[in-house]
Amino acid sequence: MSEDRTTIELTLRLEAIVAEIGGFTKTHVSYPGADFDGLSENDILAAAWPALRKHQVLTLPSTIGHDIVERIKIDKAGKEILERFIIVRLGVTFRAVGTEEFVTLYCEGMAVLQDDKALSKATSDANKNLWKKLTQAYAKPSVQRGNNRTANTRDQQPASRANQPSARISQSQAKRLWTIARDLAWSETAVRDLLGRHGFEHTEEITISAYPKIIEALQTAKESK
Repeated sequence: MSEDRTTIELTLRLEAIVAEIGGFTKTHVSYPGADFDGLSENDILAAAWPALRKHQVLTLPSTIGHDIVERIKIDKAGKEILERFIIVRLGVTFRAVGTEEFVTLYCEGMAVLQDDKALSKATSDANKNLWKKLTQAYAKPSVQRGNNRTANTRDQQPASRANQPSARISQSQAKRLWTIARDLAWSETAVRDLLGRHGFEHTEEITISAYPKIIEALQTAKESK
């Protein structure tokens, strides 16, 4: 389990990074959650680092460990073949510069254990899976699958999600609201009461415009709930 400490600031920065990157392909941009097959770790980092620097988010990677696994494969001739794989577990902490906010994501990568490059390949695979996980967790619904960057299609939309008064928060934002509440010792009943005072019964009903006010109310309460 990670000891995440996230608030609206880090969430907004990560959403901006994912929206700016738009996803990863060999030609740099496609859509969040794109197929990462065929991409190198360098392809991904080349697309991600400019956005990370722009939005002031540091990445702190760590290797959790690795295991060797075996499985029996039957070839076309019906012969049993023993295959060995190495699985690498990684964690990357994303920290918002100038704040104490951070979130840690974990992922695994796998490679066939057939040469001395297997560990490197598995590590690269884990990094790709981790960035894919990040794009899926922080992609806004307004980012559509396609070959154009979100920034290029924004003018074709009547209004961005953030500018629509009735637009709802994402699942990741709702999840982080509960994380903040738990970290500050709010009970579920107290959180429900707070939502009710803002006109909502469930977190999935919270609008983009109301979200910062609710987060601020959670963080500035004088008494633990």
